[in-house]
Amino acid sequence: MDFTVHITLTALREIERRFARIRRQAPRGAVRWLDRILAAIDSLEQHPQRCSLAPENEWYDGELRQLVVGKRQSAYRILFEIRGRIVFILRVRYGSRNLLQPGDL
Repeated sequence: MDFTVHITLTALREIERRFARIRRQAPRGAVRWLDRILAAIDSLEQHPQRCSLAPENEWYDGELRQLVVGKRQSAYRILFEIRGRIVFILRVRYGSRNLLQPGDL
């Protein structure tokens, strides 16, 4: 059974800001990055439960999962919650950034 994916305004703004930052230095790389992020988000329509719980799930009121895109220094974490048949993309974070705190979500 398929899920519907909803990207929150906060997550959308994070994607837009990062895309603009990358585009200033590497226009083609920015398009490839955006394509990878959007493809990863789209993949959550099928079996989003396959993704691990995010470290922030320890304090999160619900079940916070993450999908990691990329490797090591260039990894991004797509943080999301499943509510019924809807996957809510809450944040898209550069992997090397500090973990979120309770007031960040």
